[in-house]
Amino acid sequence: MYRVGQILFVILNKRQQVIPVQVNEQVVRRSLTGEDVSYTVLIPAKNDDKLYNLDEVDGDVYETIDDVREVMHDHATRIITDITDKAVAIARARFEHNVNPLDDIVTSSDDTGEEPGIPPEDHTVQVTLENGTVANVRLPDNL
Repeated sequence: MYRVGQILFVILNKRQQVIPVQVNEQVVRRSLTGEDVSYTVLIPAKNDDKLYNLDEVDGDVYETIDDVREVMHDHATRIITDITDKAVAIARARFEHNVNPLDDIVTSSDDTGEEPGIPPEDHTVQVTLENGTVANVRLPDNL
């Protein structure tokens, strides 16, 4: 349940835009079949704010902007994962490319077993992530 005066955030479905709305009215209808709660919200517009029934707004409603950020971040992560997974699938099918994370771990060292410029007690390991990013990880010998 929302309270009158509360600010909500709506991610619009068609435009992927976030708009703030303010709960202007709460209507509770009680009948023999149960209780129905509806809300009227104030939506900012260029010239004048407009009232809408919250159920008629085509979007997902969140109580905090942090919830909006989390949902949008998760959505973006899923899209990026789908895009990169498709690229890997094409690479496998067309170029017989095998992406195995264990095969992509390469220890960087010279003949002495030490990385230039890094103290002897540390070693650098290169790890290739699923998306192709190469990360250098320094590991101390005393682990």
